[in-house]
Amino acid sequence: MSVRRVLPGERGVDFAFSKPPPSRLKELGYTFVVGYISTNPGKDLLHPQDYLNAGLAVVLVFELYAERPNGGAAFGTQDGTLALSKLVERKYPTQIPMIVAFDTNTVPTNITAHKAYFDAFAKAVYPYRIGAYEDTDLAKVTNAEDTIDWLPLAWSWSGLSQADARARAAALGYHVFQEKGFIIDNQWAVDPNIVVRPFTAWALEDEVSVPIVTNSEPRVWRGNTYPAGVLKYVVMDDGRPRRASGGELIARGFTPSAALGTPWTNADFDDAGGDWTEPTVTVTVPPITIPPINVPAPVVHFPPYTITSTATPQ
Repeated sequence: MSVRRVLPGERGVDFAFSKPPPSRLKELGYTFVVGYISTNPGKDLLHPQDYLNAGLAVVLVFELYAERPNGGAAFGTQDGTLALSKLVERKYPTQIPMIVAFDTNTVPTNITAHKAYFDAFAKAVYPYRIGAYEDTDLAKVTNAEDTIDWLPLAWSWSGLSQADARARAAALGYHVFQEKGFIIDNQWAVDPNIVVRPFTAWALEDEVSVPIVTNSEPRVWRGNTYPAGVLKYVVMDDGRPRRASGGELIARGFTPSAALGTPWTNADFDDAGGDWTEPTVTVTVPPITIPPINVPAPVVHFPPYTITSTATPQ
């Protein structure tokens, strides 16, 4: 087992009880999964090897229940000790950080307890490093950005709008933004995630032994159309585009015309929650050189995405 870098633009899913088939996730264009460490066997990702064997990268996240971090350092020590035993049992590489879930709003009345839980957990789970599924208030004091910071879909915890929350998260160095969940093939509930900063994940083969260079790649989406072809492009409600396969579009309930690359209609953007817009968006991804993971290298500063958008909510 080894590790690889997950790069900006890659898409993955997190799930608890549904356990979607690895082959189906690959068909839909996903490249990584995030599964749980838990005492609940239905929630626990007991067989990460199935996803690794399919060519998907794996990251593990710990959660017993959402309010657990309110217990502070005592619970952090207990949970970090439990997580350590399960990580060793699964042979999770020590180079890969695991995520600790703070699936609740961090506010002035609980931030001290949440910080104490994070610090105690980190000490107990050593030599593993931890990141966090957390709002931006907590991220300011946990300093998880050198491992993995994961922004919950619940934008109201972090900003005045989803766009505001994501802007704040980007400024703090977040790696992954969670997006609105859906059910694949009417069977498997997942929450999709978009990568905005590189992070390391568990993989079957080492894919980070040489430097990776991503070229500047400006793209423009105008109105309610998107490029035809094998890969489709979806624009989320904050104006941030991400790549989606035709299979995922169908899974989300888009009309056949949308899946074929013809102009979208307002109905195509409805998506039940009504969170789609029809913006004009230009995104420029500056060139990034990522050094090999096993070679000491200077700190790399990743230029932010440049986003301009004129969006009209549907």
